[in-house]
Amino acid sequence: KRLTPLASMNTAFTRQGLRGVLVAYYQGGLLARHFVDTYGLGKMRKVLKAYAKGKRTPQIFPQVYGKSIAALDAEFRAKELARLAHYKKTFFVDFGRYTKLAPWQKAAKAKPKDPQAQADLAAAYYYHRKGKELSKLVPKLAQLAPQNKTATVVRIRWARRKGKAAEAEKLLRKLMASGGDGYFARFELGRLLLGQKKLKEAARELDAAKRFDPERKAPYQLLVRAYRRAKQKNKLIGELKGLAERNQQSYRIPMELTMLLA
Repeated sequence: KRLTPLASMNTAFTRQGLRGVLVAYYQGGLLARHFVDTYGLGKMRKVLKAYAKGKRTPQIFPQVYGKSIAALDAEFRAKELARLAHYKKTFFVDFGRYTKLAPWQKAAKAKPKDPQAQADLAAAYYYHRKGKELSKLVPKLAQLAPQNKTATVVRIRWARRKGKAAEAEKLLRKLMASGGDGYFARFELGRLLLGQKKLKEAARELDAAKRFDPERKAPYQLLVRAYRRAKQKNKLIGELKGLAERNQQSYRIPMELTMLLA
């Protein structure tokens, strides 16, 4: 829903807030890859030459690709939905919903005993870094919304911030057992286990996090550091290969791989 229509991409980089501009750059890369992979580099060259001549998107794309802007847009969205289908299997709290604090405060005030309303307010407080307010609300969530997954995620993040690793681990396992399994739960649990120097158990959780979100590089980064410290060369090489695929701007990763494989 947040993707910019193809015909409006030229203005997406300048007429939105910072979040919208970041999405536009990301989407621009996806669009370029889609058109090159689907139709070939030759047609992309024709598109760029047409832009150089001052033509606009609504003129160029139907002429080069033989389809309407609407059809090309629908084709791209369908491909992206298929690529991102794994996200349907992972639970996460979209903190981007909480950019405006006032509506959540109003809703929570109107329903002081409603678990979801209070959980949403806690998430909004967390997003806006309202530590004082959150410190008062979090203890209440344990009584008011013990089974609410949004509340549990906020409680996990708060416990992590306060250095309460044991409490965070207990809540993470509760989250996974109650239908909240996903990238967040597995990654955070893996990170906690690494802090306890339980590398084997941590690797199991971080590998699960990779399956929930194959595009994330963070699990690979954590395991690279852990296997490097543990001097487990073969496993380090495997994680570096995965990291190299997901962080192609870094030259240090292939350099390290080359030295290890030499």
